[in-house]
Parts: sequence; structure tokens; C-alpha cells
Amino acid sequence: MNISYVLISCEVGAEKSILAELKSLESVKEVSGLFGGYDIIVKLEAMSEEEIKDIVVSKIRNLKKIRTIVVLTVKETQ
Repeated sequence: MNISYVLISCEVGAEKSILAELKSLESVKEVSGLFGGYDIIVKLEAMSEEEIKDIVVSKIRNLKKIRTIVVLTVKETQ
């Protein structure tokens, strides 16, 4: 299983609607609002890194009122 965390900055006041949309995505396992440099953190789980990339590019980046996204991929333990 591949895990990534996505940090999202969005337009002021858009947090609630974006949180609701993110929660409806199948690969989203957790989503929370933040205080600080980012507004939302999302935990994604998928079978491959390619699947995570597709989710970020085709679904998350297409949500309205998102300004920036940072994807942090969890390194597999050895």
C-alpha cells in the first residue's frame, strides 16, 4: 500500500466545501483542517504511486478554490 499526505492551501472561506468534496473521494482515508501555512491535510492510500499521482492530478487539483498543493510520499520501511 502506498501512502501520501497532501497539504492544501485554499481560498479563504472555502475550507468546509473542499473538506466535504475530499471526504467523498475513495482513496482519501483521512482529511483534517489545519492552522498555519496550510489549510487542509489529506491522507491518501492507493495500490501504487501512479494511482496516487492520478488522484492528485485528476481529482484534487481540479477542485475549485484550491491555491497550492504539496504532496509528501511516505517512504516504505526497510
